[in-house]
Amino acid sequence: MHLARVTGAVVSTQKSPSLIGKKLLLVRRVSADGELPRLAHLRR
Repeated sequence: MHLARVTGAVVSTQKSPSLIGKKLLLVRRVSADGELPRLAHLRR
């Protein structure tokens, strides 16, 4: 299981019939203490 924080909602003009009436949410993974995980950045 992953912990995540909801950051927004997804709006679409067309959905699969199995998704009609359901909410699509945009989430970002968080650590157990609620902090955002540190991401590695690559230099170019």
